[in-house]
Amino acid sequence: MGCDELRFVDVVCQDSNIIDPLGSGDKEGFTIAYYALRITQSGGMEWDMLFFITCYELWSINPELPHELLKHPVVSMEDPNVVYFLMSERLEHVDKVSVVTLDMSTKKLLSVHPYINGKEDLLGKDGDMVRRNATFLQTFLPSELPKF
Repeated sequence: MGCDELRFVDVVCQDSNIIDPLGSGDKEGFTIAYYALRITQSGGMEWDMLFFITCYELWSINPELPHELLKHPVVSMEDPNVVYFLMSERLEHVDKVSVVTLDMSTKKLLSVHPYINGKEDLLGKDGDMVRRNATFLQTFLPSELPKF
C-alpha cells in the first residue's frame, strides 16, 4: 500500500439489510469485502477488490471464532492486511464485546480479545461507560492516518 491508495472494508448481511448497532445482523450470514481506492495512471480513481470472504468460509477456517456478526472494521495502521472488528455476543444483562483481529490476506484469525466481559464489567466506577459501549457499539477511530 502506497501513498496513492485508500483501503475500505465493507461488511454486508446476506439479505442486504442495514446492520443496526443493537442487532446481531442477519441470520442468513454476512460477507466481508476489502477494497483499495487507487489512483490510476491517467489520474482517475478506481476501486479494486483485494479480498472477499463469507462468514461460512471464515468460520470453517477458524472454528474457534464464535458465529457472530463482525462489525465496525478498522484497517491496521501498521499492516494493511490486518483488520480489527468488534463482535458482540448477546448475554442477559449486557453484551460481551470482543475485538477480533483478522489477516485478510490469509483469512486467518489472529486474535480475539475481550473488550467488555458482560455483567462483571458493570461493577465499579466505569459501569455506565460499559453499559453504554456494550449497547451502542462504536468503532475505534485511529488518532492519525497510517503512513505505509
